[in-house]
Amino acid sequence: MKSGFMKKIGFFINTLSKSGGTERVTSVLANALAEVDCEVEVLCMFKSGESFYKLDSRVVVRYLTEKPDGTLKDYFSVLRSLIKNTKHLDYIIGVGMDLCIFTVPLKLFNKVKVIGWEHFNLTVKGPVVSLARHLGIRFADRIVTLTQKDFSDYKKKTDKVVCIYNPTTIDMPPVTTYDNKTLLCVGRLTYQKGFDMMLDIWAEVYKKYHDWKLIIVGNGEDEEALKDQTERLGIGVSVEFVKATKEITKYYATASVYAMTSRYEGLPLVLIEAQSAGLPLIAFNCETGPKEVVEDGYNGFLIPAFDKAAFSEKLQQLMADESLREKMGKQSIINSGKFSRNSIVKKWTEILV
Repeated sequence: MKSGFMKKIGFFINTLSKSGGTERVTSVLANALAEVDCEVEVLCMFKSGESFYKLDSRVVVRYLTEKPDGTLKDYFSVLRSLIKNTKHLDYIIGVGMDLCIFTVPLKLFNKVKVIGWEHFNLTVKGPVVSLARHLGIRFADRIVTLTQKDFSDYKKKTDKVVCIYNPTTIDMPPVTTYDNKTLLCVGRLTYQKGFDMMLDIWAEVYKKYHDWKLIIVGNGEDEEALKDQTERLGIGVSVEFVKATKEITKYYATASVYAMTSRYEGLPLVLIEAQSAGLPLIAFNCETGPKEVVEDGYNGFLIPAFDKAAFSEKLQQLMADESLREKMGKQSIINSGKFSRNSIVKKWTEILV
């Protein structure tokens, strides 16, 4: 963005206090835009705690309500606060297309331009998000998707769509040795992320590879159920659960393979992070997301969705062959270039004109 061409940008999000990928990439992009002389604010719907991830001192955080959470009953109070707090902005970016039910009505009151930022995919449906997507397609100034699949689907309905990947969000030297016998998974401990399937796969793999361990980093409502599952499967000694942490790079640095068994995704930030760390990847080829990062047979393996036997077979192939892990890990580093922070920020600044 040219010097002297300062834009006032607002990100509208439920909260920054969670440790998820949505919150992480919002923080990274807000910081990056502040560095190129945008005036950046993050407008949080609810005041549920401080930002989990570090924000640049130039990024202003505003809370639209004092409540830690809410329901649809809070719609009009949140909207009134949003109208009041966006009059001075050039752009408001709704972090998730569901938030178009708030951001699109702003166009009736303010001159702010509205960007809808799709963080799931069009197969994730429901009455609220379906209405919000309809409003975004009809009235938003731009829609940003994370994947080429969603771009193609939106393109059938509007020309205002552009695909911009999530950027790499970690800074660390890539892995140089692949002899640590550790398989890493990172994510919220919820049904979406499919850790129950990962544990089933691990129970089969562990029969042959007793010298390996599985580390799962994350928080979530399924934590106790997943821990109970490890005990039922008799693999508790080989599985370590770690709370969500800001020091995630140390876990990437000591792993040799990264695995993902999600049932659905937008564009999984953890795959992008693991790739930039130089890890070989293995993931289910769910509807959208993993195929944008994993090139099957190049920097890892894409497994037919939810085929646990095929996943186990390819995972064991990686675990058995250190030279293959190294080869695919180095190719992960090469592939990570298209997710570089500079190139992604440049694409954002091109639409913030």
